[in-house]
Amino acid sequence: NSPEKLKEKLQQLKAAVSQRLGDHIFGEEVDRLETVVLRDLMKNRLRLSLAECYTHGILNNTISPLSGASKHIHLHPAHTWDALANALKLENLTSDNLSQWCRSAANALRNQEDSDLSLVVYNNVSQGGVQILVTLASPHGVSVTQRSFGGHPENIDQWALTLGLTHLRRWLMVHN
Repeated sequence: NSPEKLKEKLQQLKAAVSQRLGDHIFGEEVDRLETVVLRDLMKNRLRLSLAECYTHGILNNTISPLSGASKHIHLHPAHTWDALANALKLENLTSDNLSQWCRSAANALRNQEDSDLSLVVYNNVSQGGVQILVTLASPHGVSVTQRSFGGHPENIDQWALTLGLTHLRRWLMVHN
């Protein structure tokens, strides 16, 4: 019945929602995932090398305009598997070695660019649908997130962006 009681009740609800959703919450109000990830890279003085295959450059296009991004994120110019394989001197990609190829690409990118981290985001379109692979190489090893996508094709790149940034953010949370 009072503004104070309402504010108290809203705080309780906010705490309950935050507790249930855990690390799925990355910020509040106007916080954007890409800004939070860049801030964490900057805070930890980490340099990220990024390669995107078949994403139309959505990660780079989203992050590069942000202040300070160019100091912490280096985009590899390749946008296809064969261009990236040639640049990194990797074996050819086949239908049965995609996951291992992405691991090799992430390690090779990190070594070639002499960066702290490297992230390879790969949209794999096949007869069976779309699969998004996010591969992160770090001094601690390689971590992978792999998801099948069944939504509208116009949303695939946005989903790759969210999956890639979320994987990177969770790694940064653990290795802060």
